[in-house]
Amino acid sequence: MIDYLKLRVTDSDLIRYIKYKPSLKQVQKIQYITHFKGFEHDIKTKDVYDYKGIVFCFYLDRLEILFKPHYYLNKGEHNGNDFNISNCINIINEIIIEFDLSAQKAKIMQLEFGLNFIPPKEFTPQQVIDYAEYHEKNKSISKYTYEKRFQKIGFKHGRYIYNTFKIIKFYWKGNQFNHLPEVNTNTLRFEIKSNKTTYINKLGIMFIEDLTESNLYLQLSDSLKSEFKQVLFLIDDVNSAMLTHIEKNNLDKYLRSQFWSKLITNTKDRNAFSRHKAKYQNILEKTGANLNAHLLEIITIKLNQLLEGSANFNQKKDNNIDDDYNLLSADLNIIKDKTCTNICLITGLDISMQKENSLLLSHTGLKHYHKYDYLVFENLKNKFLSEKWKFTDLDVQIKEIAHNIRNYKNNTKLKQIRIYPNQQTNFLGVFFNQLP
Repeated sequence: MIDYLKLRVTDSDLIRYIKYKPSLKQVQKIQYITHFKGFEHDIKTKDVYDYKGIVFCFYLDRLEILFKPHYYLNKGEHNGNDFNISNCINIINEIIIEFDLSAQKAKIMQLEFGLNFIPPKEFTPQQVIDYAEYHEKNKSISKYTYEKRFQKIGFKHGRYIYNTFKIIKFYWKGNQFNHLPEVNTNTLRFEIKSNKTTYINKLGIMFIEDLTESNLYLQLSDSLKSEFKQVLFLIDDVNSAMLTHIEKNNLDKYLRSQFWSKLITNTKDRNAFSRHKAKYQNILEKTGANLNAHLLEIITIKLNQLLEGSANFNQKKDNNIDDDYNLLSADLNIIKDKTCTNICLITGLDISMQKENSLLLSHTGLKHYHKYDYLVFENLKNKFLSEKWKFTDLDVQIKEIAHNIRNYKNNTKLKQIRIYPNQQTNFLGVFFNQLP
């Protein structure tokens, strides 16, 4: 998941220790000029060393380490395969130990993380990239036909500049490494990059050892899904046969890039872009061509697979719940803590954070899992939230999930009544009659 790190070390003793390690090889000595307005230029020297593809830049007052963990896994050849959390943590731990970077000695200055995935067969990788036009309100930037980059553009000192606080990269990875048989040619990659510590720190990351905590990757996974939801795809081939006349007219309007650019410049209605985007997504949902929703589902599954090495993901299921619950929990990939005495009778989840007499997972419990165990919350969404509500606000999603959990209970009661008519007594009927 972690694709690139720029680390900074200022401890002079540690810098000296690293520089004279026999495993490092010097590859360059570079002279560069510092530019300070109002002062004379100063010529300084940078010594560049290498360790298995990791670059060490020694300056007079600091050491900067340029590190690509995913490439390191593949001996510097590519990052076109899957890079799960277990592999990532192991590699980072290896480098921490090798160069004594623990105890907050190496601060993270730049970060890039992402994932590889395969699009559905209905769309070629090039089509997916071509259709990606906006992220939030940022128009795509392309150097090559097989990539899209999204950045905010500002104006400073009389010229336009690209903001490096958050950079979204979306490209056809399989095309980049089509000469390697181990890389699937249909592979796409979605990445988030930041050159600003203000963004990186918000993720809970300051030092390299923070990346050895498995819980952190739940936050990174959350960020990737959240940012991907903001990608706007303008699809040029949509089957509109099932749409009304008004919906067809709106679709024609929404598929024009000029329409969205006008919304962005509309200062009188700053919410116009998001409002029309929601309407556009609803129309696409009716046609079955909601590419963002299809890809988001694929990305969610892939991220869950990458996260399988984390402690919060791999937990044991309870074998003491009835078969109906076992089927449900298997579908949800939900885990019940055997030490917990207050559990939801439908999902088997701990609901001790709710009122003492609670029997079903409610708004309070759902908010708890969204904050502290997002994988469980995502699994609940996949089971209990319809596509209609997946792009709505969090409060709406929680309301609908709780509603559908209650409905699941009621539907089970009705099922038992159909199976056991005429007041016949059965265990499950007694069990579910006790539910509110």
